[in-house]
Amino acid sequence: MKLRFFSLLLLIIFAAGTAAAGAPDGTVLSQRTSVDYTDSGEQITDNSELITDNSDAEDGEPELESEPEEPVEVTSVKLDRNTLEIKTNETFALSAECLPKNADDKTLLWFSSDSEIAEVSQNGEVTGIEEGVAVITVMSLSIPWIFDLCEVKVERDYLSTIALGRKAVKLSVGSVMPIAVVTAPVTAYDSSYTWTCDDEEIAEMLPGNVIRALKPGVATFTATANDYKEDGRPAESKITVTVISAADYYCTVGKTVSFRAAIAVEDPDSLIWNVYRLTKDSLVEAAIGEADIFVNKLNCRFYGSTVGEYRIEITDPDDEKNVQIIHINVKEPVKRVIAYLEGDENRKTRRAELTVNPDGAEPKKIRLLAAVEPESATYKDVIWKSSKPDVASVDENGVVTPLTVGSAVITCVSATDNKKSTFTVNVKLNPNSITLDKTEPITLRAGTSARLRATVDKSKNSSGAVVWSSSNPDIITVKNGKITAVAVGKAVITVSSLSGNVSASVEVTGVILPSKLTAVDRRLETKIGDTVAFGVGIEPHNATETALIFESRDIGVATVDGDGNITAVGEGTTTVTAVSVNGKRANVIVVVR
Repeated sequence: MKLRFFSLLLLIIFAAGTAAAGAPDGTVLSQRTSVDYTDSGEQITDNSELITDNSDAEDGEPELESEPEEPVEVTSVKLDRNTLEIKTNETFALSAECLPKNADDKTLLWFSSDSEIAEVSQNGEVTGIEEGVAVITVMSLSIPWIFDLCEVKVERDYLSTIALGRKAVKLSVGSVMPIAVVTAPVTAYDSSYTWTCDDEEIAEMLPGNVIRALKPGVATFTATANDYKEDGRPAESKITVTVISAADYYCTVGKTVSFRAAIAVEDPDSLIWNVYRLTKDSLVEAAIGEADIFVNKLNCRFYGSTVGEYRIEITDPDDEKNVQIIHINVKEPVKRVIAYLEGDENRKTRRAELTVNPDGAEPKKIRLLAAVEPESATYKDVIWKSSKPDVASVDENGVVTPLTVGSAVITCVSATDNKKSTFTVNVKLNPNSITLDKTEPITLRAGTSARLRATVDKSKNSSGAVVWSSSNPDIITVKNGKITAVAVGKAVITVSSLSGNVSASVEVTGVILPSKLTAVDRRLETKIGDTVAFGVGIEPHNATETALIFESRDIGVATVDGDGNITAVGEGTTTVTAVSVNGKRANVIVVVR
């Protein structure tokens, strides 16, 4: 490493020396008087070039120009220290002195032998990056071979403190709480940490140090440093989270809620009431206009004008441990709930038909979704219920399972505002079979449509509903039995029962048919025994069905094969015709001499 560094240093010195000798455009940067020496070592200065013509001088004698002032060069560069020990992420400012102090150019350059260990700025500020040793060099810009060195030893610093903004919090199910985290020292090489929880079913840690309450209980979160000495212990800190089933009280924006405190105290008038609001970062004291409380001994009336979760702390001034905590959620209410079938985003369908198999096989299920309005409503959770769970059941996610023949009403209710919506489910038996009116492959000209009809063989209480599908809707589409060729190619059209237990299919091909046939020659003359070709042009050029049938009106005069080759067999005149699969025709008159 040192050899590589000093090789680089020599290159820099060489480049700087070249720059000192002259500017890039060849201009001389400094000029010195020519100096020579006698045999005895005495210095002889040749100033002959500096003599000018001063014939106009008063004494009539020529004058010599004054000798240019000699530049003052740097003779040494000295650092204030030649060894330095710093931590990772720590910065230390080195200072360097150029002598003599009146040197004309005291510009300095700074270099690090290994910037992955220690970096240095052009102001001499050294920053520790990684554990190891690096050499910092400072050199004169004008005379690069004048420099000084400082050996920098960088030691790895470890995280010693993880401080949490709170030691304990109380949350209601579904609420969140950001936790402030401060780590020290700032020079730690790795200041990251990992969260663990002794019961992840009660609460979880979200990105950004945000705790979310999941279910009632108590859980402890521990933040542990990821980097620590091999012979030491990692820094850590804990926070206890108590989750309650729900807020103690709910309050609609602009309304009030009243309650009575349950704190044991001799003098209720001495109690201290504080109201806090949960923000993105922490609990802060509620501002005037966000929430107000009106207290009369133990009775309280709470007024909330801003949506959010509020925490009321009631403290006995004579006993700081005697504290009651009350959670109140101020919410924007739900005004409307709409239950709809998944996939029906326009919410046009208010009922659905399902089927069950007589043999007890797994039925096909559907899922209902709930649209909650307004979008800004605070609590959008809904509860699903079935009027006849023995006919059709519904789970907490709105998934409906048919169980037996009958009808059931599925209801979704707002969990907090009692707004509801219904969806009707009719359950029938699966049909015995399904057949199509067309079973042979179908050919459709691109851009045209045809109709398929399905017949359902059903018994009493069986469903006659069917589902249509295409194996390649980019080629053939289908809707309620209407098939349309949108491109050239093949697709399989399938009709099936709702559960898919029975189905029928047919292959459909989309084609482009000829719209016009044109004979290359209107008249052909030939001799007996000769063969000539019947050339036919087909429009459009991208037609896919180009097979032709050739016919001769008088085979005693000429015959024609399947490729359009005409053979003369007797004198006379006949007409040869080319016919496309869709009946387009082209003729040529054949004369045999």
